[in-house]
Amino acid sequence: MTGVRQGESAARDQRIAERKEHGDGIWASEEGELRLSPIFSFDTDSVWEVLGYANAGILNSFSDFAQVIEFYTDAGGGCVVVTSGAAQRSGPPCGARSGCWACCRSGKSDRSAEQLVASNESKYGRLKPLNRLRTWLVNIQYDWSMRHFIGRTISHDGFIEAGADSFSPETLRKLLIYTLTAERLSGVPIISPAQLILVDAKWSASAIAPPFFAIKTYFDVMDRGMWEEAPVVPFAPPSPAPKLGRIPVGEDWYQVTGFHSMNGMRDAMMELHHESCGVTRKTLKNGALVIDYEDGPRLDVDMDGAADFLTFLADDYIRDYCHHEYSDWTEGFRIYQRLGILSLGAGHSRKMDEILRRSQWLQSQELHGQRTPEEVKAKCSVRYENQALLF
Repeated sequence: MTGVRQGESAARDQRIAERKEHGDGIWASEEGELRLSPIFSFDTDSVWEVLGYANAGILNSFSDFAQVIEFYTDAGGGCVVVTSGAAQRSGPPCGARSGCWACCRSGKSDRSAEQLVASNESKYGRLKPLNRLRTWLVNIQYDWSMRHFIGRTISHDGFIEAGADSFSPETLRKLLIYTLTAERLSGVPIISPAQLILVDAKWSASAIAPPFFAIKTYFDVMDRGMWEEAPVVPFAPPSPAPKLGRIPVGEDWYQVTGFHSMNGMRDAMMELHHESCGVTRKTLKNGALVIDYEDGPRLDVDMDGAADFLTFLADDYIRDYCHHEYSDWTEGFRIYQRLGILSLGAGHSRKMDEILRRSQWLQSQELHGQRTPEEVKAKCSVRYENQALLF
C-alpha cells in the first residue's frame, strides 16, 4: 500500500501511467505484486482534511495522526491544521518537505530539516549530521575536481568519452566514510549489510577499486575509528561539464572469443567444479559464453549471506584480494556471485558481461581506479582543447 497521489508532478504522473496505477481498488504491478493506492485521487487539501478529522475524533481511524501533524508543524514552523466542528482551516495546508533526507533537488539548503532542528534540537538534533552530508553533496555537484573523467559507455564507433562523469573513486570512498559517520552520529540506519555488499560489487565490476575495497573502508571506519564528517565546503555554481576528448577502444572491443576465453562473466573456478556447484554456462544471442547467475526479476543480494560474509569471511578476502596491484579488479564481483550472495535479474547477463569486459579493457590500459585528468587526456586520440581548462 502506498501514498502515491495523482497530480503531484508531471514526472510522477508519467510513472503512474507507466505502472497503470489507479485508485479504484487493488491493482497488480508488472511483477504480479498486488498494490493499493488509497489516496490516489486526493489533493493536498483532502489529505489534511482526513488527518484533521481523525485527529479530532470525528473519523474513526487506527490512529489520530498526532505525530504526523506534530512533525509537519515543527517542519513548517507553525500550526498545520486547526479543526473545528466544521473542520475549518486557519490557513493553507502544510507545504513542508518530508522525504529522503539526502534529496538534493530541494535546493542549496533543506529548510524543513533546519526548521525541525531549530524547533526542538533535543528531538530532531539527529538530523544535523544527515543535513551536513546532504549539504556537502549539493555543494560539490558542480565541483568537477570530484569527478571521474572516464565515461561509462563505449560508442558504436569504438570510443570512450573522456570528460567529467560520475564521482571519482576517491570521492566515492569519502562519501562512504561520511555516510557511515552520519549514520553513527544520527542513529539513523543508512547502509545495510546487503547494500554495503552491493556497493562493493559495483566498485569491483566497474574497476573503481580493487576487490573488497568498500568492505575494507567499512572496517576502517567501524573498527579502526576512522570516522570523518562531511566537510563544510563552498557551493560550486552550475557550469558546463568539461570534456577532454575521446579514448580509442576499437569497434571490436566486445569480441566473442570462444570457449577458451575467461573474459567478462566467465568463471574458471566455477566451471571447473560445475557438477558439484550446480552452475551452468549459457550462450548469449551475440555468441558470448557466460555463467548463468540469473535468478529472479532483478539484481539481488542475499541478506543472510551478506551478513555472514561480513562476520566470518571478509577479513580473509580483504587480505587475499584487496590490493591495488591485484591483476583483475572485477574478481570481487565474481566472488560474490560464486558464493551465492549476488544474483542477476532475468536478461541482465549481456549488460553485466559488457560492464566486466569494459572494466578489464580499462585495466589493460591502466585506466582503472583513480586517474587524474592529465592521465586520461594522455590516452585520448581526439582532444577537445577548448574544454580542457573548465575544471
